[in-house]
Amino acid sequence: SLESQVELTEMSADYPEEFKDAIDVDGNRQVLKLITKEGSGVARASKGTTAKIHYHGTLTNGNKFDSSVERGEPFETEVGVGRVIKGWDAVIPTMAKGEKA
Repeated sequence: SLESQVELTEMSADYPEEFKDAIDVDGNRQVLKLITKEGSGVARASKGTTAKIHYHGTLTNGNKFDSSVERGEPFETEVGVGRVIKGWDAVIPTMAKGEKA
């Protein structure tokens, strides 16, 4: 599996307690994925495909700085081609349709 569980003792003290069971997407604790709602099916977005996503942008202290949900319009982007932050390029291909993470 490309995903591995991260032990809280390995993580920086800056991470909230809720991320203790997060998936370490890249294996270096730089991109963590915490699934809050399972998606449907096994299909995943591959590099170059277009994905429509909703997001809440928050800092590690919980302060929100952006939200497509509050704007009522999903964000659309090509997957894995460097048009968004690196974390999104890493995480989106691991998500199933309808998944929230």
